[in-house]
Amino acid sequence: MKVWDPLLRLLHWIFFVCFVLNYWVLETGEFWHRALGLLALTAVFCRFFWGFYGPANARFSIKALSKQHWVSHFYHVKKRQIDPTTGHNPFGYLLLYLVIIFFTVLAVTGLLLEEVDYFFGSDLLELIHGTLADSLFVLACIHVTAVFVMQWWGKIALLKPMLTGKRKL
Repeated sequence: MKVWDPLLRLLHWIFFVCFVLNYWVLETGEFWHRALGLLALTAVFCRFFWGFYGPANARFSIKALSKQHWVSHFYHVKKRQIDPTTGHNPFGYLLLYLVIIFFTVLAVTGLLLEEVDYFFGSDLLELIHGTLADSLFVLACIHVTAVFVMQWWGKIALLKPMLTGKRKL
């Protein structure tokens, strides 16, 4: 069964590559750090658009954060019966919204620090930028841990569908 469309998967892996390289490999202010920051910002805009106009599993959902959806999710987790036809669970939606917000502010603070003379060297913006990068790292760790735990506990394929787009029922 198709779970994730090609654009969503591409954007997911763009976020991954941009973050890993900018957080662990590249130096702040380098050309490639800035270029990947702009690529990540472009990916945020694409993901935002896709959250409204993409296929059902790519769309944003406010109801996914409703009390009813949380209760239903906990019930199914307790029973180890995760619905294989859905994309994000309430935690996934919450994480998605935080990642989009954090990546956006991270990219904007990076742009301001590097491209606007007035903000160059601003301690406050550097603090915000660094704190958001560290916070994204924590969110990424939570995301990866949740994928493996839910894959084991719920007996549902989560990693392979993000590579192939499909999940066996």
